[in-house]
Amino acid sequence: MHNISKLMLAVCGLVLVTASARAGELELRQEIRRIAAERFMAGQYAEIDRQVAEYIETAARTPSGIWKHTVLFNGVNWVIGQASTKEKELVAVEERFLDWARRYPDSTTAHIGYASTLLTHAWYFRGRGPASTVREQDWAPFRAYLKKAREYLMEHAETARTDPHWYTQMFIVARGEGWPNDKFMDLVSEGLEGYPYFYPIYFGAVRSLLPKWGGSLKEIDAFALAAVK
Repeated sequence: MHNISKLMLAVCGLVLVTASARAGELELRQEIRRIAAERFMAGQYAEIDRQVAEYIETAARTPSGIWKHTVLFNGVNWVIGQASTKEKELVAVEERFLDWARRYPDSTTAHIGYASTLLTHAWYFRGRGPASTVREQDWAPFRAYLKKAREYLMEHAETARTDPHWYTQMFIVARGEGWPNDKFMDLVSEGLEGYPYFYPIYFGAVRSLLPKWGGSLKEIDAFALAAVK
């Protein structure tokens, strides 16, 4: 009985520690995202660039192992998401990123964020449903914004590709444009060669290999086995 009581106390202690750690993890992520979003809206671009450079250089992570760089990028992307249902607001966010890129042409986040907004603009026209639900008149602007995002990412690749989020945005382009598997996997391999421990590249690759995007469970399985190796 005494041993059972000790075991129950140990389990309760572990649960409390785990819950506390999880709360601390979530609070840290929320704080990083909040600061990034507020700085973006305030035009404090240099502060964001400084923080991104620090996170990339130190490969900083949260206690659970999430890249702080990705959490910060999600904070900036949150602003894009807030504008995603109104085209006028999307255009306003695009102009903010272009202003950032003009003022700080070496900013990876400015270039990638602008491309991310263009991609959001593309999906604004297409919608998130099956292809059969897309109105005929919406295909042209969808493809036009995909093309614009791809061309912008390639134009600024020398600078922006030093940030692994360049690859995750290119995956969205490839998914929307229906790239053939070998071309897409070449892009994935390039990204993993430079950033083998940047998890969003793996997640983005698997998402693009889903059957609904022309992939298959067999391809996902093969990719997972290759990733482990």
